[in-house]
Amino acid sequence: MKMVRRVACLSPWVRREADNFVDTPLQEFVTAVEQSKTKIKLGPTFTLDETDGPPHAAKSLDNSGVPTLWTQSDGNTDRIVSARCERTPRPRVPVDRIGKTCPPDGGLYYRDQRTREAAMSVQDPSEADTAEHKPYVEGDADPELEDPPLSSRVRVTLGAVTDRGKKRSNNEDSYLVARFGRAMEPLLTNLPPEDLPGDFRETGYGIVVADGMGGHAAGDVASRMAIRTLVKRVINLPDWILRFDAEQEKRAMRRADEHIRRVHEAVRERAAAEPGLDGMGTTMTVATVLGADGIVAHVGDSRAYLYREGKLHQITKDQTQAQLLLDANVISKEEFSKHQYRHVLLQAIGGRGGLVEVEVQRMRFRNEDRLLLCTDGLTDMLNDEKIAEVLARGKSSQDTCDALLELVLEAGGHDNITIVLAHLNIPK
Repeated sequence: MKMVRRVACLSPWVRREADNFVDTPLQEFVTAVEQSKTKIKLGPTFTLDETDGPPHAAKSLDNSGVPTLWTQSDGNTDRIVSARCERTPRPRVPVDRIGKTCPPDGGLYYRDQRTREAAMSVQDPSEADTAEHKPYVEGDADPELEDPPLSSRVRVTLGAVTDRGKKRSNNEDSYLVARFGRAMEPLLTNLPPEDLPGDFRETGYGIVVADGMGGHAAGDVASRMAIRTLVKRVINLPDWILRFDAEQEKRAMRRADEHIRRVHEAVRERAAAEPGLDGMGTTMTVATVLGADGIVAHVGDSRAYLYREGKLHQITKDQTQAQLLLDANVISKEEFSKHQYRHVLLQAIGGRGGLVEVEVQRMRFRNEDRLLLCTDGLTDMLNDEKIAEVLARGKSSQDTCDALLELVLEAGGHDNITIVLAHLNIPK
């Protein structure tokens, strides 16, 4: 008998380093993982017969497709015996082999009877109504299986930090960084491997930054409620747009506009219903990354920047009185950064205004782009040149966010500060 354990590690770091840990004690690997600030999940120990082949052949219905190591116990110490960091198409497994010893090239194992019964509880094919099924005729539409979508191969390194600053008693900023997507993994089939993708998935990333206003607790309530409402609306959609063509791009931009308008209405209704929240509002800047495509939408003066090839580009335009004067050439760029009206918002989520104007734009990303979202607690204290200087150091996303925050606090930290940075690695 073999006592084995599955170890799932949610980081590209494992893809680079896993092979170096084969035949080492599990605890040594866990220590290295913790030092690299990588997430790790130790699966339960379970038993395989000696005839069951190598532990890395083991499969179960909760297999998530993340980089995986397998350990084997000698009774005293768990040692890593294999590293499987790349998914391969699942081999065909006839029904009469389920739960039995699998062939040497892999197959399906079940760690317990409950898992096996769950897999076998699908309807028997002989009981299905096949009267409406037409036989395949040569020439029928039979699309080729696509290569793994670009979005699943893009690597995004993320960092984020928020702080109340040195002058404020509480932090009214809120932010969210999320990964989302869709996936399909064949579990049981008699089709040959080439007929199905072994593991199909499309992945997107969403970033939201909101700077609340209204005083006391109202600003905090507004920013948190705005993000929460946006997330609920997105989750409740029956279909998600995860790749762009001309039509889907337009739909995605319309949806972004509609979502934020609905968030605005929800915040206004909450403020009207509770006297203590009267007039509360928030800025909102949203960015999505879908492979090399993306959308940026915003209301207010929280900004989105793109750092590309050594240059920092401001994507969003402040919806403030000062920006209006700058656009009309009434004030200069130098005057703008210190102008008394730079925080007088023309648009905000909630507040006492009526309709809200949402600015939405499509993005096309390149390899090594860095996408920065921030509240005005950063941009009030550091100019674009200083921000670009810190980005040019090439540190990790988290280290860069921390460095920017440190400079803001050294400069006085007059407001709440929130910084989120995404570093995109896009394969050619």
